[in-house]
Amino acid sequence: MARMKLVRKLPASCLLLLVCSSGSGVSLGRAQIIIEHDEDRNHPYECVLSGLKGMGEECGTKYDDMVFTAEILSMDPAPDDEFRLTLRPLTVFKGSPAVGVEVFTAQHRCLPDLKAGDSWLFSVYHDDKSKRLIVNYGSRSGPEAAEAESIAFLRKLASLDHSGVVRGRAYVEHESKGGSQEQRTSSNHTIVLTRIEDGERLKAVTDKKGNFEFNALPAGNYDLDPNTKPGLWTMWSGKIDVEPHGCTEFDLDFHVDGQISGRLVFPAEVDPSTWEVEVRPVDDPGAVSDSGWTDYAGQFVLRGLKPGKYIVVFEKTEKRKGPNLKIDLYAPGTPDRANAQVIEIGKATRVEGIEIVIPRFALN
Repeated sequence: MARMKLVRKLPASCLLLLVCSSGSGVSLGRAQIIIEHDEDRNHPYECVLSGLKGMGEECGTKYDDMVFTAEILSMDPAPDDEFRLTLRPLTVFKGSPAVGVEVFTAQHRCLPDLKAGDSWLFSVYHDDKSKRLIVNYGSRSGPEAAEAESIAFLRKLASLDHSGVVRGRAYVEHESKGGSQEQRTSSNHTIVLTRIEDGERLKAVTDKKGNFEFNALPAGNYDLDPNTKPGLWTMWSGKIDVEPHGCTEFDLDFHVDGQISGRLVFPAEVDPSTWEVEVRPVDDPGAVSDSGWTDYAGQFVLRGLKPGKYIVVFEKTEKRKGPNLKIDLYAPGTPDRANAQVIEIGKATRVEGIEIVIPRFALN
């Protein structure tokens, strides 16, 4: 019997592939999936998958040290209930493995069955401490027959010259009557890439399964805009890099696009740009539904809000350099949450003109 649980962590800083800052990069959320097995009650074990949600996940070979197909010549027990595999490389996509190369498993009980004589696709990395080559559960590794689609795609990437691929899937987060979250495919959804170098706009439309692909994109810098369908919005947008033979894959989760917009009103000498504003549900004041940054004029837009009642919060923080708040302020400019303006929005509706007036005494 197997049980699965999802643990999602939203990082405070940016990781891996893309730059994360206000309006200038694709944000990301880290998720960890733990599959618990208890078929053998005396030796229960967990299979742990870690990944990224929403950002451009690497689907090429950038973060692998070697990628190749190979015949398994032999298998021998290794420490920590793992195996040492001796391989004969067949087709090499990255690296230079030689006949007899040794690869050690990680979480071998979670990998498909390994047998001498089988041919596998291996995506491996060097362990920093042991310097061994490791094939890990959750990597793009498995029997050739099961990984035929991945092998075909690797051949496709290898055939590209000064270009790469951007692809992904779009879906809508939907709340069922029982309150649980469900995913519904977002088909016929236009995804736009704009090449920063010359402003050329490229479009791809999702199919019935919500999948889209930009094939053979010239290497360079692009701006991703998936927010093209009225009433839907995702936070995953911004600048991405396309590398030769590279692949970036997006998991775009869209939400009903309720919006609250307005501005911060500061004393005359205070720069109104680049302040963060949050929106919170009235019935759960500790939860942040969305946050946004003010532009040069102090304007903000908070998006992706489902129907409900909200308050807008301008919060003090020790992270900001320069002028800051001494107290939290709620629209229309009160430090008392009980006096906060309650804003009600319907499905995909917009409420505009919300102001938070910041008195001089509230600034340090």
